[in-house]
Amino acid sequence: MTRQLRNTFALTLAILTLAAATAQRGDEILANLRKDDWKAAYALAQDVAKQPSAPARDKGLAAMAAIRAGDDKLAARLTDGGTKSAHGWQKLAHAAVVQLQNNVREAERLAKEALSEPEAVNDARAFLFGIYQSEGEFATAAPYGKAILEAEPKGYPFDELLPQLKGLVAVYPTIPQRPKVEPAEGMNVRIPLKQVRPYITVEAMANEKPLVLALDTGGSVHPSLSPTKAKELGIEALGTSAAFGFGGLETVEIGIIEKLQIGDVTIGKQPAAMIGMLDMLTKFMGIGGVLDTRWMLDYVSTVDFDRKTLTLSDVSVYKGKPGEVLTQTDGSKQIAVPFSLIGDAKIVLPVKLNDWETWALLDTGAPINMYSFEWMQETLKEEDYKIGPSLAGGVGTSAEKGKSIVSTKPLTLTVGGHKITIARPVGQDSLDKQVSHGLGFRMGALLGLELFKDAQQFTIDGPARMLYIVYKAPGASSVPTKAED
Repeated sequence: MTRQLRNTFALTLAILTLAAATAQRGDEILANLRKDDWKAAYALAQDVAKQPSAPARDKGLAAMAAIRAGDDKLAARLTDGGTKSAHGWQKLAHAAVVQLQNNVREAERLAKEALSEPEAVNDARAFLFGIYQSEGEFATAAPYGKAILEAEPKGYPFDELLPQLKGLVAVYPTIPQRPKVEPAEGMNVRIPLKQVRPYITVEAMANEKPLVLALDTGGSVHPSLSPTKAKELGIEALGTSAAFGFGGLETVEIGIIEKLQIGDVTIGKQPAAMIGMLDMLTKFMGIGGVLDTRWMLDYVSTVDFDRKTLTLSDVSVYKGKPGEVLTQTDGSKQIAVPFSLIGDAKIVLPVKLNDWETWALLDTGAPINMYSFEWMQETLKEEDYKIGPSLAGGVGTSAEKGKSIVSTKPLTLTVGGHKITIARPVGQDSLDKQVSHGLGFRMGALLGLELFKDAQQFTIDGPARMLYIVYKAPGASSVPTKAED
């Protein structure tokens, strides 16, 4: 064998060995994703990213692992733009990337194309179910959920998704498609808030009967009621589902609110989950349930803590650019933060925890902020933190399981260019094990009402996908805790 022939043979063997190894990594990534061992999957994804000639399937699976790890930038690099010639896994991962960019219809198109890939078909169905659910197109979502139930796929995320789908698939076909709302020019509807701490609550009418609901941006895409209040409203269970949050996966009943009205705004017929934990809020605080904020996204919605009002309008009065901090003449500061919708209309924000660029779930149903237990334990020195039992998570959640971590070192939280020093940050493993796990996207933080501790008001500009927060000038009066008579 000549030297040239030997060199050619050696090069060919090296290429074949590399291709085989890369293909094996793709299979390993999928196996780890099905176990939700996202750390192992993400480590393999980073290896695949270093191989420009890696097979398209493996790039797609690596991109899916990057999405699970909350690294949408790496995912975007691996999807090849989700082009027509891309692999089904690449298209599905790119659908998740563009969803974070609020391009819902492009995400829908890519996920539908991914349906043609047998290996990814149920993941694509789950993604489409979430998109239509988030948009209030419940009847459109139902067939995708039904197809998943019939296929009975195994592993993550299906082991926990299947029990959630059962009741929803039964109820969703009976719900009319949510009409597209175009706020009238000059609209300015002001709705009194019953209280603003520890929960933001509003008086509503359900089936022509009064009840108090907490505004919960971290809740489901439709209202949730305590079983006690649901019985008072005459709401019957039509099926069972599962609610996934800080307390873990809980079996719940699903019914229908025939008519829901908040102030002068009629939301219409809505599915409703009946969650046992919410009976505590009904018994001790008179809160009948939680109200999702998906309906608010049709408007420019402002919660004013001082005036205790929720205002729905057609145009935002704020013009700040993302990441820009504007100081007003009275010393107050306005920040502007772009947000995205993922899962069932969950609002997520780009933030920084010290130097870590990550994502945070906005959850007005939680009184305090919480941070990733895993991240805090990995980055802090052992002498700088203490581990204890879990804390209650948010509206109606318990703390029966899990752990918390409290740091003695301050944390710098950066939101929209505004830096906030958190003196004693608290992390919860349930943020990693339940919330991020349930969303399929790693969250570095959950931001509750603590984010607005020194705020005068905040505005969710639904059409523009912007969150504006106005923080009071130093020394200004504190936020009241009870509604005015």
